[in-house]
Amino acid sequence: MPEAQRSAVMLVYVEGYRYKEAAEILEIPIGTVMSRLAAARGKLVARFEPRESSTG
Repeated sequence: MPEAQRSAVMLVYVEGYRYKEAAEILEIPIGTVMSRLAAARGKLVARFEPRESSTG
């Protein structure tokens, strides 16, 4: 996961900051925080969703 996404995830999901607070800390627009979090969630879901077995 790119550092920009990781920073947003850490601030919002781990540290508990609100989107607005994270935006102020990172000095970026709130929409950018939301975009980075959405992209990070997509990567996490893809990483941890069960894969179909090729045997059956």
